[in-house]
Amino acid sequence: MKQKKYGFAGITVRLKAMVGDVIFLVVMMFVITAFFDSSGDKSEGSRIIAFVCLFFLYEPLMVAVFGGTIGHLSCKLRVREEANQQKKINFFIAIIRFLVKAFFGIFSLVSIGVSEKSKGLHDMVVGSVVLDLNIEIKDLPKEAKDNLAGELKDDEVLDN
Repeated sequence: MKQKKYGFAGITVRLKAMVGDVIFLVVMMFVITAFFDSSGDKSEGSRIIAFVCLFFLYEPLMVAVFGGTIGHLSCKLRVREEANQQKKINFFIAIIRFLVKAFFGIFSLVSIGVSEKSKGLHDMVVGSVVLDLNIEIKDLPKEAKDNLAGELKDDEVLDN
């Protein structure tokens, strides 16, 4: 199977993906609220658990299972292991990545714009990269491709 090289996702496209995720999370919060209101459950504890699960599990689960969040997927971004870009990161690593991103906040975001391979602090800590499937790298010397791009097999682009 032929492997294609893709560019690393820069800060602009990653911000677009983040906006998509924020919209999704807000919609889900309304859905959860409506569910609890319609069920007659007045327990604040149940609502808190539902919102905490949504907030802390959405990104790690989506990244580990599908290779990206809804925002990532809609922008054609894929989160992969840096050492083996054919592989998605596992759930445990995705949780660490999320917690580091949440802890460092804007600093993690800014580091994307100034780091090699457009890696945020969270990517550096766990050894991940974010590939932009909108940028296919062709006709470059191998040395340039290694610094500008990651690889995915054709079937992985379609399936993930």
